[in-house]
Amino acid sequence: MKKYIFLCLSVLMPLLANAQGIKGAWNGLLEVGPSKLTIVFHINADGTVTMDSPDQGATGLPAEVKCLQEDTLSIEHPQLRAQYTGKLKGEEIIGTFSQMGYSFPLNLKRGEVKVNRPQTPQPPFDYTMQEVAFQNKGVDGKTGLPTEGGEAWLGGTLTYPKNFKAGMPVVIMVSGSGQQDRDEELLGHKPFLVIADYLARRGIATLRYDDRGVGKSTGDPTKVTIQSNMLDAQAGIDYLRSTKKFGKIGVLGHSEGGIIGYMLAAKGKADFVVSLAGPVLRGDSVLLIQNRDLLPFSGLDEASVEKYVTAMDRVFKYKMSGQQSKFAQTPEALVPMLTADIDLLPELRANLVSVVKQIDSPWLISYLKYDPAADIRKVECPVMLLIGDNDKQVNSAINFQAAETLFSKTVRAKSLFKTYSKLNHFFQPSESGSPLDYAKIETTISEEVLSDIGDWISEVAK
Repeated sequence: MKKYIFLCLSVLMPLLANAQGIKGAWNGLLEVGPSKLTIVFHINADGTVTMDSPDQGATGLPAEVKCLQEDTLSIEHPQLRAQYTGKLKGEEIIGTFSQMGYSFPLNLKRGEVKVNRPQTPQPPFDYTMQEVAFQNKGVDGKTGLPTEGGEAWLGGTLTYPKNFKAGMPVVIMVSGSGQQDRDEELLGHKPFLVIADYLARRGIATLRYDDRGVGKSTGDPTKVTIQSNMLDAQAGIDYLRSTKKFGKIGVLGHSEGGIIGYMLAAKGKADFVVSLAGPVLRGDSVLLIQNRDLLPFSGLDEASVEKYVTAMDRVFKYKMSGQQSKFAQTPEALVPMLTADIDLLPELRANLVSVVKQIDSPWLISYLKYDPAADIRKVECPVMLLIGDNDKQVNSAINFQAAETLFSKTVRAKSLFKTYSKLNHFFQPSESGSPLDYAKIETTISEEVLSDIGDWISEVAK
């Protein structure tokens, strides 16, 4: 799940002067409470400055230059109320980063930050990859009525194992929230490519595809809902069945993709489901728990976190109800109206305003309202539900407790629910589980998890 909503005191960040000595790439480590962020500044020859926050997947962010001299740099990002001022001393820029009234030392050294992703597959490959496309027609096959999201063509990669034979199993891979490419690429990691490569070597075919509006897929990403995402995946299953090449067809989904696996299984479309950190709670509950688990990484105390989560809960309930107060038609007016009795820190109140501005998107409203419980109770096929115990986006303890009551006894008997020690939301080894560590960790996905997935599918897809 890449769309998490929480306060991050880090920053997604022309005056010309003679600044030859300070030009080039500079990087440093910003310590914000218990969290550490790598920051990179590019001081260009034309006097412009851009910033990268590789730990957050942000690159090329333009900054307003206030002062650029041979030994001095001063920039700001007004929208985020953030500034950086530093002075070149020897081979280091000694400076201070400030945001929303807080200041932190940020010293920079020359050079880019290189990432290492040792699990990313490299050619030559001993299996076959085929470029394919399939269509979600945007029309309900039974009623003829338009469906959510409308029509789209989805471009993807169908990977066949070496010595493929008709009747072998195939898995369609469904990404987490947010529009992503077929590899579910994030911060240089390509988890779906890694999984597809591993499964191909285990004799299991896979189909992974670009989400709407990404890569070779068409469709309007602004109209996406959780329902339209499910229908896109369903179109992929229908395509695979139409080839008449495969035996059992399963869904492997990450985060929201795991939820979509439950939805498709409930409709009888999937022969098995691999849910990688797929929540089993209603969307608003998932996000509230997520915020409670993530906010401490911003250095907030427990009382401040609880106040913010309470305020967010009120905002969610108001938006889900469909109400529209004539006295609070903007986020800036709505937040004070709903939280007048909650003593929120100014930066938390400002962050909540930003959250409200996102809530009106079709996807987020659909996610907040969707409760997978009814679909889960209809599931009859085997389910592999995996979550890391350091997952701070999908709480393992709470979700496993709910899963034990929602899935039927019959389904549980042929399924596997497993928690992994010290793995995060992307099944990387992590002591903290913080999303700010995703980029720092070289491992894309635990080898133990890959092995378990391969073993389980090989068994249930016989």
